[in-house]
Amino acid sequence: MEMINIRAVRETRKTQKSAVTRLLAFTKLINTAVGDAVTNILAIETLLKLCKLSPQSWNNMYTDLPYRQLKINIRDRDIIQTTDAERKISSPPACRRRLNALVSEFSSARCFVRPS
Repeated sequence: MEMINIRAVRETRKTQKSAVTRLLAFTKLINTAVGDAVTNILAIETLLKLCKLSPQSWNNMYTDLPYRQLKINIRDRDIIQTTDAERKISSPPACRRRLNALVSEFSSARCFVRPS
């Protein structure tokens, strides 16, 4: 019984070492500063192969949510202040409250404002 446990520990260590090696190699593949589309595609192909998934089976896991995109012209875009990576309005408060109320009416809804 003792030998089985030692073997299991050795196998676990090999698996962990392999996982760390793959993760380190994967980080070298991706350039997070640039967000290059080619490296993104290579990363996705690598992950699909490791997870033994086809592109079709991966696509079948995704369900697109309905969306609506609007552009609203305002006189002074500096009026809009955002937080949380431009996902939340901090000012003006009335606008923040109204958007929060609208988003809360829907399941899995979200909203972001980009004052650009």
